[in-house]
Amino acid sequence: MISDWMRTPQSWLSHLNQAGEQAWITKTNQLPLVLAGFSFGSYVGSHLVHQLGELGKPVERFVMVGSAAGKWKLADSVPTDTIVIHGENDETIPLLAVFDWARPQELTVHVVPGADHFFHRKLHCIRNIILSHWLGQVS
Repeated sequence: MISDWMRTPQSWLSHLNQAGEQAWITKTNQLPLVLAGFSFGSYVGSHLVHQLGELGKPVERFVMVGSAAGKWKLADSVPTDTIVIHGENDETIPLLAVFDWARPQELTVHVVPGADHFFHRKLHCIRNIILSHWLGQVS
């Protein structure tokens, strides 16, 4: 069962203002923000990326792995340079659902051949996709 705070993206940042008073938050707020989410975390991240932008703390890079498309209502759009990675044989979130969500945004979906939802024995593929994009070697 999903807790109430998990159902309402607006509540995810409710404690940020309290935490913002702490010195370590002030220091880390000066660093670029990278956000990544796996499965349900991609749902959370898709909404959080918008809320952080509205707070003046835009996400510099966003990665979605095993996206929760079709299972939970992802944000209607994410940054155009978002990296979306999905397993060919994902039994939890059908690949077609990810394509249906990404298509209107013209997002590229990187499909890892033979990977299931948890990317067993395929984590190196995720690493390689992310590094190739972030180091400017997009294939």
